[in-house]
Amino acid sequence: MSRKLPLLTLNSSQQQQIGQWLSAHGTPQQVALRCRIVLAAAEGQSETAIARELGTNRKTVNLWRTRFTEHGLEGLWQIGPGRGRKPTYGPEKIKAIVEATLQTKPWWMHRPRVTLGPGGGNLSRWIIGETSTAQA
Repeated sequence: MSRKLPLLTLNSSQQQQIGQWLSAHGTPQQVALRCRIVLAAAEGQSETAIARELGTNRKTVNLWRTRFTEHGLEGLWQIGPGRGRKPTYGPEKIKAIVEATLQTKPWWMHRPRVTLGPGGGNLSRWIIGETSTAQA
């Protein structure tokens, strides 16, 4: 039997913001799904009906209803801890790369690799470029 939870209430500014996110081409699909869940819950649909309509499971619907109730619109953009791509380099390695690039000649001065000191190894221009843009 589907569980009917209390109706979520959205004010007009929240409805407008969710509508903008849904119509924007740059909104990630995971956020769009969360917005659809919240809108369906505000219309009074049950968790099971929402899950069936959106092609997800009831636990996902319950999670985003709860997250919206606790955190509002900002909660729809939150990524849970432990999710997402893990950093390739740790903060110490990035700091060492940035410091090494600041203390060496630019690549156009025929210095194709940067040395991180004894045992630190060499880094290619690509890695230097990637980490320096991450610091900017």
